[in-house]
Amino acid sequence: MKSFCMVLLLAGASLAQQSQTLQQLKTFGRDSLIRRAVLAIQENEHDFDPAQYDRVRITEDHGELHVRFEHSILYLARKTAFKYGAMVSLVSNSASSSILSNPDDYDDSREEYRYFKWDEKSRAAVRFVLGAIGRSDEVGDVVDGTLPNGTQMTIREERDYYEINVDSWSTHSSYKIQKKSGYLYDASHKHYARDGKLPELELWPEK
Repeated sequence: MKSFCMVLLLAGASLAQQSQTLQQLKTFGRDSLIRRAVLAIQENEHDFDPAQYDRVRITEDHGELHVRFEHSILYLARKTAFKYGAMVSLVSNSASSSILSNPDDYDDSREEYRYFKWDEKSRAAVRFVLGAIGRSDEVGDVVDGTLPNGTQMTIREERDYYEINVDSWSTHSSYKIQKKSGYLYDASHKHYARDGKLPELELWPEK
């Protein structure tokens, strides 16, 4: 699966009015930092809509403050390529977008990509997948269609089935779901060896 980032240095008014340190930025608070990040992205990419994202995280890493716009559930329809997530690094005044495609080489030569936006077809596919998960004893249920904080599900549409990958800090799970029957099969799980490493520090984490 193609997965890469496009990085952009931000020179617009929203971030470059003055250079600010990590500690100065942290005094602004969560909502102010998110608004700041949204304006910075929209100055260069007008199709960016923060309402499309159900997970917005602010993380601190080696003197940098990142505002991350993420989907807890990623849906990759066949023959599509989109920007799925965005991150603004406030100290260095830069932004990046993650690009995913299905299949991996689809539209490889394109120079610009639009942001993924939910529509009824993509939402219906997610509802179908979550319903199939709930009826199966092979994997854990997704209560109320909500994943735990720190967990992300990727649904990749194939011709006759959906390929599902679920990742958290410690665990990776994968399985397939038949499109017609909703039958879940080929389930596997593995645990990551983190060797004492800790997850990145998240400021104002969701409960």
